[in-house]
Amino acid sequence: MATEVDFSSIPEEELQAMKDCFTLFDTNNDGMIDADELQAGFEGFGQKRRRSSILRMIDLADKDDNKMVDFEEFVMLMKEAEMDGSIERAMAEKNKPQDIVDPEFLD
Repeated sequence: MATEVDFSSIPEEELQAMKDCFTLFDTNNDGMIDADELQAGFEGFGQKRRRSSILRMIDLADKDDNKMVDFEEFVMLMKEAEMDGSIERAMAEKNKPQDIVDPEFLD
């Protein structure tokens, strides 16, 4: 994963969508997403995640080792997810009936 984001290479519409998404996760509006916010955000999209999975996502994105994700780290994570197809899989998962839960992500 890259260590810096070239914001000029991201179309304005896409960047705005990422800002909007970041705001949905950053519920206390401190400019950072912690593990609780990330987990609540996924649950808000109807996706269950194990706590270990949430912590692993933060570890992957967290470049300054503060155990939180700022906007630049969030963008890097989103771009990485886009490249490996994770976004498409997440959208497909969101469209599954709510009573079906992937056991891999249950605590």
